[in-house]
Amino acid sequence: MKIYAIMTLILSSVLLFLPFVTLNMKEAPTNEPSSTSVVSENETVKVLLTASGNTKEIPLNEYLVGVVAAEMPASFETEALKAQAVASYTYEKYLKENANDDSAFYITDSSSFNQAYLSEEDRKALWQNKFESYNEKITNAVNSVLGEYLSYDGKTALTLYHAISPGKTADCKDVFGEALAYLESVTAPGDKLSPDYITEVSFLKKEALALINNNSPETEGREFSFKITDSNENGYVISAAVCKKEFSNKDLRNIFSLPSPYFTARDEKDTLVFTVYGKGHGVGMSQYSADYMARQSATYKDILEYFYKGTKISAR
Repeated sequence: MKIYAIMTLILSSVLLFLPFVTLNMKEAPTNEPSSTSVVSENETVKVLLTASGNTKEIPLNEYLVGVVAAEMPASFETEALKAQAVASYTYEKYLKENANDDSAFYITDSSSFNQAYLSEEDRKALWQNKFESYNEKITNAVNSVLGEYLSYDGKTALTLYHAISPGKTADCKDVFGEALAYLESVTAPGDKLSPDYITEVSFLKKEALALINNNSPETEGREFSFKITDSNENGYVISAAVCKKEFSNKDLRNIFSLPSPYFTARDEKDTLVFTVYGKGHGVGMSQYSADYMARQSATYKDILEYFYKGTKISAR
């Protein structure tokens, strides 16, 4: 890990002096909302609280404050928080519009299924003596873009996002099996500077074998083996053979609790060691890069236009 620290320090020094104009943000068209943002004061979001199993009707602005607080550090730049608010609202809107029964639609408060949400009580517990300042900061960011969402070809976009990419975001097709023109791979500026950019996850081979056997009983009795069988040009793992059975990147992440689908694996005697780059599925907006871009004077519109190519910022 000392080597990683030295490499990160060197890379940080170089990247911090790279001009932000390399992203050509000034050349990107500025999308103005198509109309004045109008959201009914009575508009609510039905949220399934996974801890209790109950659903709760939450005012839209309070819901978005809770989502932004849960999904992005409150210490991030305001423009990054605005970008997150728009992406979060768009995501909720997309799910609702594509639900089988719109009237019965609800969204969970778990990032494992949809997007996370923190109630005011949860936020107080998390932020403690910084609650007032952080809550005001996020509330102001949310209210300034309330009602704005992203559309593509006249339809609400699927605004996926993640914490940290391995340096480039992933194509939606490689991770979720569906190609979307606005969710293609782009360079994610700043992500390699994150202190959480590299993670090591290790298992004794007997532990790894037990996890595989529990997931796929047909592998029982086989000698443990692990080999990456397919990856894309950016290094995202598509599949790997474990105990001579093929597993997708999604399965591998779930079985071994890997932070992202971008990883290498090495054999160290009786131990299997994963070196994982980034955090999250890697598709769409990188939240760490959003903050990095905001610190380089990018607006929330710049950030959204960069990560969701070809989308339009619309307003209800």
